[in-house]
Amino acid sequence: MSVSERIVSGQEQVSEAIDRVEQVRQALDQAEAIVENVGDVLEFTDDVLTKAADVTRTSRTWLPIVIGGATVVAGIAVTVVLMRRRGRQNEE
Repeated sequence: MSVSERIVSGQEQVSEAIDRVEQVRQALDQAEAIVENVGDVLEFTDDVLTKAADVTRTSRTWLPIVIGGATVVAGIAVTVVLMRRRGRQNEE
């Protein structure tokens, strides 16, 4: 193999290596973009979970009060209905 043939062969190998490095660089750029997107999704998920935890805490505080209030209102309504029925029965 002559010197010129070796130079041509070396240039081809260098060109191939440069092409591969460029492919790796593109793959790394894509991976970086994906990682950034994943970071955004994780931040959003963290915010949602924090809000869900807040709602859970709030519902633990207010839900028993709401249920108790609804029970009292239902009890009063039933009592009023029963009293009216008895009143009508007594009138007859």
